Amino acid sequence: MYYQKITVLITAQNRPVAFSTNTDRTYKYVKKVTVYTSPALSESRSTIKLTKDFKIDGKIMFPSDFDLYPLHPMALATEKDYKNKFAKAEGSTVEGEVMDTGVVAAPYYLTIQLCIDNEPPKEDISHTLKSVLENLGKQTNDK
Repeated sequence: MYYQKITVLITAQNRPVAFSTNTDRTYKYVKKVTVYTSPALSESRSTIKLTKDFKIDGKIMFPSDFDLYPLHPMALATEKDYKNKFAKAEGSTVEGEVMDTGVVAAPYYLTIQLCIDNEPPKEDISHTLKSVLENLGKQTNDK
């Protein structure tokens, strides 16, 4: 497992900031997305929103106008778990645009952290296991 960081400089209120990068080619899957800001901004409800879809490999992970607060590690346990997202890594393009609609006291960095790995997500493992069992059943029936 590896954590890839995307750092975005937020310089002013209501100013959209675009980002675009590629995932590490040596890893196959993006398994989780988290967002970090300064502790003071993370402790209270965030005013950072997406102004364009957040995409990985062309797949929309989060739609435009999505509030990034639920992606903070300190988000309340009662929040829906938006952090666990699965997409292809292997050099895929990661893109989006963010904007702080609150009062920005000073420029700060927003860090988007991707958890990437070569182990397939659990959904993929169960699908693979189901496939193997179906094929074993077919082979047994063929004999």
